[in-house]
Amino acid sequence: MINFVAAQNIADENMRALSVLAVGALVFGLASLALTRRAAKFSRIPIVAALIGGGWMFFGVGLLLGPIGFHFLTSESLTELRPLLQLGLAWIGLLVGLQAKRAIMAQVPAVLWKWIAVDCVASVCTGVIITAVTLIWIAPEATWGALCFPCVLIGCATIGWTAELRSLRGLDARSPRLGTLTQAGAGLAVIIAITIHGIVSLNTSVLSDGTIALNLGWGSLGFIITLLVAGVCAMAMRLLLQRESWNDGRIIVSLIGTLALIAGVATVLDGSPMFGACALGVMIANMRSGAMRKLERVITGSETAVASIFFLLAGAMVNPIVAWWPWIIAALVLAFRVVFKVPTTRMFSGNTWIERGADSIHFATIRQAPIAIPLAIASLLERTDNVQSTMLLVVATVGVFSNVIPLLWKRQS
Repeated sequence: MINFVAAQNIADENMRALSVLAVGALVFGLASLALTRRAAKFSRIPIVAALIGGGWMFFGVGLLLGPIGFHFLTSESLTELRPLLQLGLAWIGLLVGLQAKRAIMAQVPAVLWKWIAVDCVASVCTGVIITAVTLIWIAPEATWGALCFPCVLIGCATIGWTAELRSLRGLDARSPRLGTLTQAGAGLAVIIAITIHGIVSLNTSVLSDGTIALNLGWGSLGFIITLLVAGVCAMAMRLLLQRESWNDGRIIVSLIGTLALIAGVATVLDGSPMFGACALGVMIANMRSGAMRKLERVITGSETAVASIFFLLAGAMVNPIVAWWPWIIAALVLAFRVVFKVPTTRMFSGNTWIERGADSIHFATIRQAPIAIPLAIASLLERTDNVQSTMLLVVATVGVFSNVIPLLWKRQS
């Protein structure tokens, strides 16, 4: 009898290992399909462009694989993937940091800086207030530690908008300059969102009893250590890449090792790996070296695949929630995006650099930035509880509906 039970346990473990491998193969297979020419041609269809551009098609596949669907991916299997998730978050942070080139930043008009500043302040304050008021309403005994992570997550997720404009083709035909500035603003907002989330993560730590402590001294030290590690890694990568014999394979291996180091340092410091990797990307982007340009090309070529993987995993990590309050938060955040971001876009566009007849593109800023999903996963990895899992559902809900609204408006116009 004992031998039978032991054999059954071994069989269950083997099946779980096989399921993890099968799901991993499926994830990377779907991500590889996203890089094919046929997928690129298919993505020119507006509705498909919105789904793929925002990652929501892969999110739907994740829902089928997770607890809501066929339950191929469980919380236990996702816990086993934690190191890979940390590495993937670092890769995303690196991709974001590579956008911050000094030459590009110098050409950003002053009106765009003002626009992003207003959007960031209003978005963070609104997201934090909505989440805090709702959580205090349902749990008056909630402490600062319980409110910190979900409030900061929703605040950072509300910043900015998606840079994808293909699904709005035809709406921006008469406003190429506004389209360019909208995409530039999206890139700036993503960097700011990762920075705010990373700084808050460094200044807060989860204690053994599950509470969160605020430690500004340790956070400041962690901030300095993170930047120093990023700087050392950037210089090391530059020295290594000066060898002309290095091909793309060797570059990827060295890059994975570097990002693993940054992710490990972030774990020790109770921080987000995206922040340190973003700092590394900023340094690499501003190094004048042909070898660094080659590294940048290799990294940016993986953007679609990495985003697809994280949206798929996010769908698998969403748990079916029957409570009413997550939908209240999602509805209020969505209402803020409609009520605030469209008029703000019109206000800052003015008549100086917007062409007549370009009003329709203003609705592009309603859509939630795709970085919100990796931010939610990073917060969930830092503190795994029902509240953080629910925040992932909130972010996903806002993302889906905010992508649908501009398409519905286009259809009616």
